[in-house]
Amino acid sequence: MGKAKLCGIYKIENTETGKVYIGSSEDINARWSRHIYNLKNDIGKKDMMVDYYKNGLASFSFNIVKECEPEKLSELEAVYYNAFKSQGYEFYKQYPKHFKRVDYTNGVRKKMSSNRKLTVDERTELIELLQRQELSKNDIAEIFGVSQTCVVQYAKRLDNQRLCS
Repeated sequence: MGKAKLCGIYKIENTETGKVYIGSSEDINARWSRHIYNLKNDIGKKDMMVDYYKNGLASFSFNIVKECEPEKLSELEAVYYNAFKSQGYEFYKQYPKHFKRVDYTNGVRKKMSSNRKLTVDERTELIELLQRQELSKNDIAEIFGVSQTCVVQYAKRLDNQRLCS
């Protein structure tokens, strides 16, 4: 049997320049292989190729940001793009015409976060995001559709655990 396909959001980061690319795929491993093939064969993202020729493939890190169902790819890609953008990351040129960046108004954000209960897996992932300290609490709240207060409560619990250990 072949390897199971991994569906979700990924981040390619150039460790020399700090530039990132946020992408999504129903088969992340195959997509990463395609990115490598494209770089080695002068296909696709010109600004990324410049960095590839200048610094080599070793200067790129590839990380899975979030596993999700295929129907959530576009929405979550936009959410993570906006989250990383708000953290000041510089991006490689990206996104086809069908991609829509989501700009939540305060009213939509409140509606999304009201009465939202996190699953055990979501709580675990939220805590992991807090530990990595790559995103703000507000961005994490938006990703999970909860209030910032909810995320702050998890952060406090995490801090208390660190103090006790």
